[in-house]
Amino acid sequence: MQQWPDFDSDGNLPVGIYRATLSEVIAHFGTSTLQRRLVAQRLARISTLARSTGQLARFIIFGSFVTTKREPNDVDIFMLMEDAFDAQQVESDSPFAPSGSNSLNFKLPIESGTQSQPLQDIPL
Repeated sequence: MQQWPDFDSDGNLPVGIYRATLSEVIAHFGTSTLQRRLVAQRLARISTLARSTGQLARFIIFGSFVTTKREPNDVDIFMLMEDAFDAQQVESDSPFAPSGSNSLNFKLPIESGTQSQPLQDIPL
Protein backbone atom coordinates (compact mmCIF):
# COMPACT_ATOMS: atom_id res chain seq x y z
CA MET A 1 0.00 0.00 0.00
CA GLN A 2 1.28 3.46 -0.94
CA GLN A 3 2.51 5.52 2.01
CA TRP A 4 1.75 9.17 1.26
CA PRO A 5 3.86 11.94 2.80
CA ASP A 6 2.28 14.78 4.75
CA PHE A 7 1.03 17.77 2.79
CA ASP A 8 2.96 21.02 3.05
CA SER A 9 1.48 24.20 4.54
CA ASP A 10 -0.15 25.06 1.18
CA GLY A 11 -1.92 21.70 0.97
CA ASN A 12 0.40 20.18 -1.64
CA LEU A 13 2.41 17.00 -1.62
CA PRO A 14 6.16 17.58 -1.37
CA VAL A 15 7.80 17.82 -4.80
CA GLY A 16 8.45 14.35 -6.10
CA ILE A 17 7.19 11.38 -8.05
CA TYR A 18 4.85 9.03 -6.25
CA ARG A 19 4.19 5.64 -7.78
CA ALA A 20 0.79 4.24 -6.89
CA THR A 21 -1.98 2.15 -8.33
CA LEU A 22 -5.15 3.90 -9.44
CA SER A 23 -6.95 2.21 -6.54
CA GLU A 24 -4.45 3.68 -4.10
CA VAL A 25 -4.82 7.16 -5.57
CA ILE A 26 -8.62 6.99 -5.46
CA ALA A 27 -8.61 5.57 -1.92
CA HIS A 28 -6.42 8.43 -0.70
CA PHE A 29 -7.68 11.39 -2.74
CA GLY A 30 -11.08 10.41 -4.08
CA THR A 31 -13.39 9.62 -1.20
CA SER A 32 -13.61 12.48 1.31
CA THR A 33 -16.36 14.56 -0.39
CA LEU A 34 -19.04 14.01 -3.00
CA GLN A 35 -17.12 16.20 -5.46
CA ARG A 36 -13.96 14.14 -4.94
CA ARG A 37 -15.92 10.92 -5.51
CA LEU A 38 -17.35 12.32 -8.77
CA VAL A 39 -13.93 13.43 -9.97
CA ALA A 40 -12.48 10.04 -9.00
CA GLN A 41 -15.15 8.34 -11.12
CA ARG A 42 -14.07 10.46 -14.10
CA LEU A 43 -10.46 9.54 -13.43
CA ALA A 44 -11.29 5.83 -13.31
CA ARG A 45 -13.28 6.03 -16.54
CA ILE A 46 -10.49 7.86 -18.38
CA SER A 47 -7.94 5.36 -17.10
CA THR A 48 -10.08 2.44 -18.26
CA LEU A 49 -10.43 3.95 -21.73
CA ALA A 50 -6.71 4.70 -22.00
CA ARG A 51 -5.75 1.20 -20.85
CA SER A 52 -8.20 -0.33 -23.33
CA THR A 53 -5.94 0.83 -26.18
CA GLY A 54 -3.23 -1.52 -24.97
CA GLN A 55 -0.79 1.33 -25.63
CA LEU A 56 -0.70 3.26 -22.36
CA ALA A 57 2.88 3.68 -21.10
CA ARG A 58 2.37 6.20 -18.27
CA PHE A 59 -0.65 7.77 -16.60
CA ILE A 60 0.33 10.83 -14.56
CA ILE A 61 -2.09 12.59 -12.21
CA PHE A 62 -1.43 16.11 -10.96
CA GLY A 63 -3.22 19.32 -10.01
CA SER A 64 -5.78 20.08 -7.32
CA PHE A 65 -7.08 16.50 -7.15
CA VAL A 66 -3.87 15.42 -5.42
CA THR A 67 -3.93 18.27 -2.89
CA THR A 68 -6.01 19.03 0.18
CA LYS A 69 -8.43 21.17 -1.85
CA ARG A 70 -11.85 20.06 -0.61
CA GLU A 71 -13.71 20.50 -3.89
CA PRO A 72 -11.40 20.05 -6.91
CA ASN A 73 -13.22 20.91 -10.15
CA ASP A 74 -11.37 18.38 -12.23
CA VAL A 75 -8.47 15.98 -12.38
CA ASP A 76 -5.38 16.83 -14.40
CA ILE A 77 -3.70 13.97 -16.20
CA PHE A 78 -0.89 13.46 -18.64
CA MET A 79 -0.84 10.23 -20.62
CA LEU A 80 2.19 8.91 -22.40
CA MET A 81 1.31 6.36 -25.05
CA GLU A 82 3.62 3.68 -26.44
CA ASP A 83 5.43 4.51 -29.69
CA ALA A 84 3.21 2.01 -31.51
CA PHE A 85 0.05 3.96 -30.63
CA ASP A 86 -1.45 5.47 -33.79
CA ALA A 87 -4.35 7.84 -33.14
CA GLN A 88 -5.23 7.65 -36.84
CA GLN A 89 -6.11 3.96 -36.35
CA VAL A 90 -8.68 4.69 -33.65
CA GLU A 91 -12.29 4.32 -34.78
CA SER A 92 -14.05 7.65 -35.34
CA ASP A 93 -16.71 6.94 -32.70
CA SER A 94 -14.12 6.10 -30.05
CA PRO A 95 -13.45 8.53 -27.19
CA PHE A 96 -9.85 8.46 -28.48
CA ALA A 97 -10.65 9.69 -32.00
CA PRO A 98 -7.98 12.11 -33.25
CA SER A 99 -8.93 15.76 -33.53
CA GLY A 100 -5.79 16.93 -35.28
CA SER A 101 -2.38 15.76 -36.34
CA ASN A 102 -0.75 16.31 -32.94
CA SER A 103 -3.50 15.86 -30.41
CA LEU A 104 -5.93 13.36 -29.04
CA ASN A 105 -9.42 14.57 -28.19
CA PHE A 106 -11.49 12.77 -25.60
CA LYS A 107 -15.16 12.77 -26.56
CA LEU A 108 -16.09 11.55 -23.11
CA PRO A 109 -18.61 13.96 -21.56
CA ILE A 110 -18.12 14.73 -17.91
CA GLU A 111 -20.68 16.10 -15.52
CA SER A 112 -19.86 19.32 -13.75
CA GLY A 113 -22.84 20.29 -11.66
CA THR A 114 -25.63 20.32 -14.20
CA GLN A 115 -23.43 21.01 -17.22
CA SER A 116 -21.84 18.40 -19.45
CA GLN A 117 -18.41 19.44 -20.72
CA PRO A 118 -16.10 17.62 -23.15
CA LEU A 119 -12.56 17.02 -22.02
CA GLN A 120 -9.97 19.19 -23.67
CA ASP A 121 -7.50 18.16 -26.36
CA ILE A 122 -4.55 16.31 -24.90
CA PRO A 123 -1.29 16.67 -26.88
CA LEU A 124 0.25 13.42 -28.05
